[in-house]
Amino acid sequence: MRFCIIDDDAYIRGQIDAMLRRLGEEEQMKVNISAYDGPAPFLDEYENQYDILLIDVDMPGMNGIEMAKVIRKRDPYVTIMFVTNLAQYAIYGYDVEAIDYVLKPVAYPEFSQKLKKAVRIAKNKQNLKVVLTTTEGVRSVKLYDIGYVESNSHYLYYHVKGEILKVRDKIANAEEELTKYGFYRINNGYLVNMKKITYIGKTDVTVDGDNLPVARQRRVDFLRTFSLYSSGIGG
Repeated sequence: MRFCIIDDDAYIRGQIDAMLRRLGEEEQMKVNISAYDGPAPFLDEYENQYDILLIDVDMPGMNGIEMAKVIRKRDPYVTIMFVTNLAQYAIYGYDVEAIDYVLKPVAYPEFSQKLKKAVRIAKNKQNLKVVLTTTEGVRSVKLYDIGYVESNSHYLYYHVKGEILKVRDKIANAEEELTKYGFYRINNGYLVNMKKITYIGKTDVTVDGDNLPVARQRRVDFLRTFSLYSSGIGG
């Protein structure tokens, strides 16, 4: 499990690091821990590489809530938990889908209980899958790995990490199943994973290196939906 601590207090970073290692030993869980002293250096290097983020709220410059909103624009899947002495800000965690918060000074019993919950949620997110009956057999595919679904004639083509899986189905069925996981139908022929969008142009989007057209009549709703999803509200 990959953790990252973002806190401007070196003592707190060290304390949380020690608690994470203790929890790893108790739960026989391998932990990989990184730490940053503020939002700027973290965001400069963030590439969706962590499972759980432990974020302080009260930091100089950009606070933890603002930082989490930026993170959600890049990564709707990562599990976020706040570690803070500002209980009154906990309510804002809902805006970024934070799963919980721990108050400072941090006590291990409360911390470990809430971290176990965070770990369960993170594992479930890692393992979300869809079962596809392809022309070559049944495949179980992680939703995270699907870039987009392409419709052609009576078949769907799932673009999955450089591989294309052919399924006899209607795109309307895939849309109904996948929309709740952050997919959006940009035109009659394409259903895209919004997490995988790297560029939005005037008439198209780039997903996993492929340029896909956005229907003119869908563009306004797509931009609105993508904005909400990226901010952590709609995803």
